[in-house]
Amino acid sequence: MPSSLDRVAHWLVTDDNPPRELDGLDAERCVALHNAIFEHGWLKSGRSHEAWLAESRTWWENRGQEAENSAHRFHPSLRAFLKEARVLPCHLDQSNFFYHLNDLLAVDFWEEPDFDDDTFLTLYSTTSNFCSHAVGMGYVVLSPPTSN
Repeated sequence: MPSSLDRVAHWLVTDDNPPRELDGLDAERCVALHNAIFEHGWLKSGRSHEAWLAESRTWWENRGQEAENSAHRFHPSLRAFLKEARVLPCHLDQSNFFYHLNDLLAVDFWEEPDFDDDTFLTLYSTTSNFCSHAVGMGYVVLSPPTSN
C-alpha cells in the first residue's frame, strides 16, 4: 500500500504540474495535501491508520455550530476546504500537523492581518516553541468576492 504522501504526489506543484487558475483556494489540492501530511505525521508517531480514521474529524464537523455561524464569511473554496480538511477533536491532546505548525485554527482564533478589508486570514497556528506569537501561515480569501 502506498504511503499517504505517495498517494498525493500528483498534487504537488511542479513545473510540469503548476497551480491551477481558480477563483479562490484550490480546495481539492489543499485538502489532499493537508490530509496526507496530517495522516503521515499521525502514522510516524506510532499510531495506526484505523485510529487516524476513528479519531480525526473534518474541521467543519469538529467546529459544529461555530462553523455554521461563520459560514457566510467564507469564500466557497475555503468552505469546501474546511468541510474536508481533517483535524483532531478539540477534547483530544493536539498533535503537531507539521514541524512548525499545530493545527487549523478555530474561527475565534483567526487573527486577521492589518489589511484594509476583510479578505485574508491565517489558517494554521505555529508551535509556541518557534516564535513569540501563534500566527502561522496560510493566508486565504475570507469573504466571498463582491460583484460590482
